[in-house]
Amino acid sequence: MSQELYTDTDPDYRNTPIYSGIPPPSIRDIQWSTRQYDYPNQQHQGDLSRYNPQRQLDISTRTDSPRYQYSQQQQGTLSKEHESIYQHPASSQLQPAIVEAPAQPPLPIAQPLPKLDMRTSTDFIECGNEQGSIQLNLQDLCLCIQVAPAKIDYDFLCSKDLVKTALELKDKGRQVPDHVRQSAKKRSNPFDCIGKHIFMNRDATKLAALDATFHLTPSNESTGKTFMFADLCGGPGGFSEYLFWRVHQSDGGSARGYGMTLRSSLTENHWHLENISPNITVNFTQVDGIDGTGNLYQKANILEFDAVVSNNTKKRGVDLVVADGEENNDGKDGKLESLNKQLILCQVITMLTCLKQGGTFVCKMFDMFEEFTADVVWLLYQLFEGVCITKPLTSEPSSSERFLICKKLRYQHPTKLIDALLAVNDELNNKEGQVDSFVPRQILEKDQVFIDYVKMRNMKFLLKQIDALEQMETFIADQNKTNVYSPDRVKRQSLQEWRLPLDGE
Repeated sequence: MSQELYTDTDPDYRNTPIYSGIPPPSIRDIQWSTRQYDYPNQQHQGDLSRYNPQRQLDISTRTDSPRYQYSQQQQGTLSKEHESIYQHPASSQLQPAIVEAPAQPPLPIAQPLPKLDMRTSTDFIECGNEQGSIQLNLQDLCLCIQVAPAKIDYDFLCSKDLVKTALELKDKGRQVPDHVRQSAKKRSNPFDCIGKHIFMNRDATKLAALDATFHLTPSNESTGKTFMFADLCGGPGGFSEYLFWRVHQSDGGSARGYGMTLRSSLTENHWHLENISPNITVNFTQVDGIDGTGNLYQKANILEFDAVVSNNTKKRGVDLVVADGEENNDGKDGKLESLNKQLILCQVITMLTCLKQGGTFVCKMFDMFEEFTADVVWLLYQLFEGVCITKPLTSEPSSSERFLICKKLRYQHPTKLIDALLAVNDELNNKEGQVDSFVPRQILEKDQVFIDYVKMRNMKFLLKQIDALEQMETFIADQNKTNVYSPDRVKRQSLQEWRLPLDGE
C-alpha cells in the first residue's frame, strides 16, 4: 500500500487510511448501539443518544492536545510573505501592486474551543443474550472456582504498549512536587469545579452522576415502598447521604440503609450521617461485625452483616448495594488493582449475602488488567442480567478509577457459591500460596464476547486516561495556565443533568 498522503487518483484523501489508537467497534458494540435498555425505571430514562458508546471522544482532534499540536506541525507552516499578509491584512503600508498579484489564500479561521465531552459509557453486556456468550448455572459456577497463580499479561485484557505509556506518564508526574501535581490535576479537570456540592464529600456527586445515567434509585411513581440499600466500605457515608437525599426528593419517599465500613479504632465512629437535613428521615443501621472492626476481610464479619440484613428485611434482601472501598495506596498509583483485589472480592461476597433477586450492584474498581480482576468481573457477568464498566464524569480523569454497574441479580443468596468465594478469601488471608486467579483462564478465553468487551473498555478508558495525563503535563509546565471551560457553565450543565439543586441548597 502506498504511504503517500494522496495521489493524482485520490486528490481528496478519500482512500487514505487513518490510523488511530482507539480500537474499532466490535460487532457487540454495534448491536448495543441500537438496542433498547430494559432495566427497572428505564421507562423514564429519556434520550440516551448522547451516551452512545460509539460516539467516543477523538482525542486527536482536541486543539489543546499535544497530539493535535504535533499533527498541526506536520502540515507545514506558512511562508513569511503569507504570514505578513495574515498578520496585517489591512495595513496601509502595503504598496499597490504594479502587476496583478497572485490570488491570496483565505484568511485562517480561528479554531473553536474544544467541546466539553459530557458522555458516559452506558454499554452493557448481557451473558446468555449476546451471540456467542456462555452462561453457566450455579452448580457449574461453583465448580469453576479454583485458586491458582497467574502471570500478568497486559495484552490479554488490554494493550501492553498503552499500559506502559500510562505508567510512564504517571511516574513522570510523581517526580514533580505534590502541590504542583495536585494543582495541575484541578486546573486540567473541567469537572473539578463541582466538588462535593451540597454533600459531605465528592463520593456523593459520583453516585449522583451514576444515578442520573443508570437510574439506581426509584422514580416518583415508586413512592409508598421503602427503598432498601446496603453501603459497603462507604464511610464516612457520602453514598448513603446521597441515597437518603435522593429518595426524599422523590415525593418524600423513605429509605432504609445498612452499612459496614472499616474502623481505625473501636471508639471512633466512621459513619457521619448526623449532618443530613433534619427534614430527611435517616433510618440507618451500622454493622461493625463480630469483632467490632467493620473489617470485611474477616468471614465472621461478613456473616454477621448477612444475619443483620436478613433478620431486618425478613430475608427479602435490599434493592441496591453500593461498594466504594479502597485500600490506602501510599502513593502507589500503579498498584491499585493488586492492592484492592481482596477488598473487591469481599465486597462482592457480602453483596451476594444481602442483595435481593433483581437487585442492582454498584462497585468501585480500578484497572482491569490482571486475571483476578477479570475473574471477578466475569463472575458478576454470569450472576447478573447485564453489567457495564463505566466512569462517572466527576471521577478524576487521570486516575484508573471506574465503576461496575450490575443490573438484575439472577440468584438471591447463592449459598454454595458464597462458601466457595469465602474459601478464596481464606486463601488470601493465609498468604501461604499465590492467589492470582480463581477461575481457569481457558474458561474466560472460551467466552470471546466477554474478553472483547473488557478489552475494548480497558483500551478506551486507558486512552482517555493517557490524554488526561498529557493534559496535566501542559498544566505542570505552565503553572499559570487555566482551563478553557467556564466553571460556572460546566457546573450548571452537570447539576441540571444529574438533577441536583443549582443553588447549592
